[in-house]
Amino acid sequence: MLVSIIIPCYNGVRYIPGLAQSLVPVLAAGRGEYEVIFVDDGSADASAELARQHLPGARFVQQPNRGLSAARNAGVAVATGEYLQLLDVDDTIEPDKLAAQAGAATAAAADVVYSDWRLLTIDGGKVVRTEVFAPAQAPCEMVEAILSGWSAPPVSYLFRRSAYLELGGSDENTRAWGDFDLFLRFSIASRPHVYVPGTFSNYYRYLDVKSLARRDLRANALEREMILRNATAAMKEQKTLTPPRRRAAAKALFGVLRTAGISDRAWLQNMAQHIHDLDPSFRPAGPVTYRALARTLGLVTAERIALALRGFRGQRAEVGSQRSEVGSRWSVVRSLVISAFQLLAFDPALPSDCARWADAEEFRFLGASDVRTVGFATHQLGPSQGCPRSWYDHRIALTHPSQRDFRSAATVPVPQIVGWVFKVMKEVKDGE
Repeated sequence: MLVSIIIPCYNGVRYIPGLAQSLVPVLAAGRGEYEVIFVDDGSADASAELARQHLPGARFVQQPNRGLSAARNAGVAVATGEYLQLLDVDDTIEPDKLAAQAGAATAAAADVVYSDWRLLTIDGGKVVRTEVFAPAQAPCEMVEAILSGWSAPPVSYLFRRSAYLELGGSDENTRAWGDFDLFLRFSIASRPHVYVPGTFSNYYRYLDVKSLARRDLRANALEREMILRNATAAMKEQKTLTPPRRRAAAKALFGVLRTAGISDRAWLQNMAQHIHDLDPSFRPAGPVTYRALARTLGLVTAERIALALRGFRGQRAEVGSQRSEVGSRWSVVRSLVISAFQLLAFDPALPSDCARWADAEEFRFLGASDVRTVGFATHQLGPSQGCPRSWYDHRIALTHPSQRDFRSAATVPVPQIVGWVFKVMKEVKDGE
């Protein structure tokens, strides 16, 4: 058997008919060289029964609900193929994918093959947006690329089964970031990777379904932290934690710190220390105000202030209309204080229209402009351009004003702004 197609499923009734239909030409192209293994991970709906109707030639594994990673491992345990196609029940592959990637893996003696992919956004049962990520080749050395935020969904990969088993398979302690962990471990272990051009995979996002990575931001951030700490520890032990990997890991941990929503000082201090140990010259990204606070008061204090601002904005939304006038005045105070911070924090090295990542509500609170939602994406950079800045799924991108705008704003005397702040604060106090 050449390829085993592993399909883990939990409550996937809505996806099974379409998946089965997409597999018909895939299996026909395989001429008996492909096997399908369907793993029902304790579904509460009729997934298992429906799969047996639509996938009569598949092998079936049933188990109590143990999560995606455990379901994949259960399927791999009974697989006989030389290569593994990890196919989530809501994704599909093109008929020529497996032959193209398996042929490349054999020719290059590679353990991992990946290709271009297509993202389809579904709303109300209809495709409302299609994005093709090609070329999807990693922009630099694979470990650095993954740590820096480059990614491709598991459906776009093909793994050698023996290599998957030698690395211990998918980590069953992971819930939302198992793919990230698996790809990172393959790369740290220096398993041969090969990129094959061609859009062979379809990754679907359903707007009415909340992904695992978005269900519990705190738990998911802590899971990412665990994966990153394990990865850096493994590279230290192997003496492969190069300076570029150190810098990329530091940025990745900073992303965890910014998205976790954890204000515990001890945890923040531990994270900040680990980031500094990895990259002593690390400078946080983010809004100008945040970077100014981090430089002057330290990363821990800056993050605690940012979290307080988010909470304060949430509280203001519940106040009601009776204090709208005072709230409006506080908005002026806030804007003036932020303006003062921006002037004091002017960074002449700041590139024009540079992207920064943080929480959308914080950006709006800080008076940022051009806030736009960003979906699951990858930087389209060539190998010679180096790894991009870290980015994280389901985050918000902010385009800052240009460098020229900061310089023109800096002509306003700071004492005058401070005077405005105190004047409005006095008006607010008198109006209460």
